[in-house]
Amino acid sequence: MKIGIVCQWYEPETGSGTVTTSIAHSFRRLGHSVRVLTGFPHYPTGKIHPNYADSVPKHEILSGIDVRRTWEYPSHDDSMLKRGWTFASFALSSAGKAPSILGSADAVLLYSTPATIGLAGIVARLRHRLPMVLYIQDLWPETLTASGMLPPWLSPLVVPPIRAFCHAVYNACDLICVTSPGMATALEKSGVPADKIRFVPNWTTEQYIYELPQPANTDGLFHAMYAGNIGVPQNAMMLADVALHLRDDPSIVIDIVGDGTERERLESRVRELGLDNVVFHGPKPIEEMAQTVSWSHCQLVMLRDDPLFEITLPSKIQASLAFGRPIAASVSGDAAKILRESGAALVTNPNDPAGLANSIRHLAHLSDPDLRSMGKQGRDFYDSHLSEKNGASALIDALQYAIECQG
Repeated sequence: MKIGIVCQWYEPETGSGTVTTSIAHSFRRLGHSVRVLTGFPHYPTGKIHPNYADSVPKHEILSGIDVRRTWEYPSHDDSMLKRGWTFASFALSSAGKAPSILGSADAVLLYSTPATIGLAGIVARLRHRLPMVLYIQDLWPETLTASGMLPPWLSPLVVPPIRAFCHAVYNACDLICVTSPGMATALEKSGVPADKIRFVPNWTTEQYIYELPQPANTDGLFHAMYAGNIGVPQNAMMLADVALHLRDDPSIVIDIVGDGTERERLESRVRELGLDNVVFHGPKPIEEMAQTVSWSHCQLVMLRDDPLFEITLPSKIQASLAFGRPIAASVSGDAAKILRESGAALVTNPNDPAGLANSIRHLAHLSDPDLRSMGKQGRDFYDSHLSEKNGASALIDALQYAIECQG
């Protein structure tokens, strides 16, 4: 099968870029031909990657994947106007390129974060009647309000047209895949037919993220690590309060690996509190994550207290489980349910720094065999329910179903 993928982020970008790259590589390993329509890499710094500084549309082959890049305005700060133009610029430029780049595909997968990538799908669909599957990572417009990107005063003007656009994309697609059960329920309540929705959880980049041996550090400290986007949805500012609760135990340190819109504020807050039990390591490329995580004893997962995040399964959960590390989490809804089922996590409510600190403290006092046992349960759960083998096959089935719908 010849598969087209539309996504705003792709390698060498981290975050969502690692997810889309993993999907493309999985399809190729299953014997399919893959062509990706994406933008110029600028996540997480907001600056174009040096290898793409000329911003001229490019055609390249990366690990056997045909990658076509089109222009976008690079930004990843907290400016609503700049971020909005980043989304809109890629939507417009990719829509202009989609008919020619995707026209020969047997089926197209739209990786929906942001939702604006749906414009390229609509244009390609109108031109070629391509079988199309939408893979929703974040529900819009709910994500815009929950993340704080869209101020309340502007919501009445912006939310209705965005919601209408999203439903136009839903109608244009043959099938919609979602990454959590709660997301499927929300779509049904909004009027999307239940038989048009499938639950397909994300998997992680398994060639770089794999089950690790016992912690490799030798400093005698217990390392609780947060690795990922340091942003508002992840409730990243709470880490300072967690560290404050743990300051009385000098054997515990919080390691923060990553970047994002809240990083500077978090670093400033840590300095203000005079915390010496927090270490910032900056972002790491995906190929170095296993080595970085190998010296942690547990992984931290947080989400903001918001109804939207009760139906969100962040990809960080899959990565943490795949690494075989115990997890201390401050989440609710679908994320809490999955983590509890895994047997690898201690889960507290969102916005509960004392509870998360107590979970870390509890893990820090477990024996090494107990920690390894929790981590092993998490890896086994990942292999059984959230692995690439399961997820990639489910997406291929969805694309084949879309082809049958058009046949």
